[in-house]
Amino acid sequence: MRMQKIYWKGDLMENPFLIYSKIQEIQKMKQGTIGIADRNLEKIKIANKNEIENIDSDYFLFVNDRIKQKLLDMASTKEYKVIIGRELSNIEHFPASIEFFSFGKIENLVEEKKIKIEVVGFDDPLTNKSQQIVNKIKEEFGKLVSVSFIDLKQKNDYIEKYDIKGTPAIIIDGKLKFSGVPEEEKIRSDIKNRIKGMQVVPMQKTKKPQNEEGWKCPHCGAWNELEREICAKCKKKKPKNIKAPLPLQSISPPDRWWCPRCNTWNKSGERCTGCNRSVSEITDEEKDELYDKRQMFIVQLEGINSQGADIDTPSEVMDRLKSKKIENIRDIEEKLRSIGENIKSYRL
Repeated sequence: MRMQKIYWKGDLMENPFLIYSKIQEIQKMKQGTIGIADRNLEKIKIANKNEIENIDSDYFLFVNDRIKQKLLDMASTKEYKVIIGRELSNIEHFPASIEFFSFGKIENLVEEKKIKIEVVGFDDPLTNKSQQIVNKIKEEFGKLVSVSFIDLKQKNDYIEKYDIKGTPAIIIDGKLKFSGVPEEEKIRSDIKNRIKGMQVVPMQKTKKPQNEEGWKCPHCGAWNELEREICAKCKKKKPKNIKAPLPLQSISPPDRWWCPRCNTWNKSGERCTGCNRSVSEITDEEKDELYDKRQMFIVQLEGINSQGADIDTPSEVMDRLKSKKIENIRDIEEKLRSIGENIKSYRL
């Protein structure tokens, strides 16, 4: 009797990485080993063919061997839903209640849905460092991840396509995920969450330093006192382009103020036209968020400057990135001043 192949169309097939990881576990074991797992694939029980009949049934049955008729019949009796094995062997009939995947089929699905990581930037030390980090991640996850380098000198359309505001940039599955040299653990966590089908946990905000007179390390993100020449965390030297801050400017009362909740400008002394609150009702958390964004743009700008120092004639791409960063910083400083923050202008 000719068997009709049936493939499971459940949610996990949209994300075959979990099943693939279980296959890898089973393949490392002795031929004939059987694994039993629940629908969520959280735990896997290991057994052999003689023990399987005495074990309570579950959802998945992984078999490190060819699947024969006797095992299929037993699985049907115990109401397993999915069997995954090397291949089918001498099957006369296939239970309608069971769906089968070969190891090869799962590997093909993984290949189709492989997590794609792109390191975007120039041939410079920071981008090279990012490539080293990503390649290390690639070694850990093997077939689940592909890595490529995008040179902005050749593909500057990436800047507008992904709204890249600083380099190096890390794009994962077509979305900009990291700007600057990424932390290895954050990339690893992002990949693991994608494999599990979970949402990525947002990074915690960088707290506004109590003392504005300092510098943020472009390598590890640590905040250092202005007089410190070596980062306290990663021991890297302070970038040459970080200079002493200007004294606080005398600021005349603004004639308008910006509401961070509504993203609107309002006349001085009047309530917000969007949410009807006054400038005094703006929270410290909203102000902190503006400071965080400003600091992020400063770090990105300093990264661009350090790259430009190694180039005789800065490219148009670098100039555009730099101008955009300066514009972003000035915009945030104006917004902060409009809500009563006595902030000094960042000096290039």
